[in-house]
Amino acid sequence: MKHLNEFVQECLNFVRPPNMIRIAEVEINEVISAVMNIISHMFESESRKIRIEMDMHPELPKIYVNYEEIKQAFLNIVKNAFEAMPDGGQFTIRTRDKSGPPKFIEVTFSDNGIGIKKENLSKLSNPFFTTKLRGTGLGLAICHRIINERHGGKIHIESEENKGTTIRVELPVGRLLGEK
Repeated sequence: MKHLNEFVQECLNFVRPPNMIRIAEVEINEVISAVMNIISHMFESESRKIRIEMDMHPELPKIYVNYEEIKQAFLNIVKNAFEAMPDGGQFTIRTRDKSGPPKFIEVTFSDNGIGIKKENLSKLSNPFFTTKLRGTGLGLAICHRIINERHGGKIHIESEENKGTTIRVELPVGRLLGEK
């Protein structure tokens, strides 16, 4: 029943229209700290086997985003990384200020887990595509929608089977077009 509830919630998150009212100025390092706090509770036993390195740029510009949506996207990414390292490993998060134009911040998530088969890389943002036994196939599709479509950002995924995965997220600095 829990799995069904999670699936329905993910479907709702995927189809929900963007809520521009909730756009606010956000400190991205604070979002990451909140995500890692949630993950440490979700993956309590796995957290003991995974070395976490956080290399956070101390003076990033604030960005205008929907805090809850960005938190959800990052949570999906980190959750995937932890699930890819069932026997433990190394997980690294880095934040960087990338001067433009255009100006953006970059968040990099790297793990040395099971990786992704080359033939599956192009399918990752497709809704309902999954390689997990109990996966919904909506996690990265939601990330893509939140980051690319709703926030004008980009998500890049590099992976090698049995070596690990690196996901780079770029989010623009400044207000989104059409915002007041």
